[in-house]
Amino acid sequence: MGDSAKKSDVLEKEGFFYHFSRMIYINAEKKKVFSHEAIEDNPVSWLIEKINEPSIPDDWQFYFSGTIDEEIKRDVLREIAPSYVRG
Repeated sequence: MGDSAKKSDVLEKEGFFYHFSRMIYINAEKKKVFSHEAIEDNPVSWLIEKINEPSIPDDWQFYFSGTIDEEIKRDVLREIAPSYVRG
């Protein structure tokens, strides 16, 4: 099994689903979002470590390669969790 397949298996096992138009993996229970690029740019061990990090209460965690603009975060949250977005 290739590295990408292992990563997909880990994400699916942990309850993440793939959002095709945004190219992100989302887990609403853990309140975590991983970009396709961040997953591809890092080893499986990094992915597992980030998935297992404690979630920040009442906040979403975004794992992207590079920085992510706050407006993009709000747009993503409006799309995936509209009740979470304030304003």
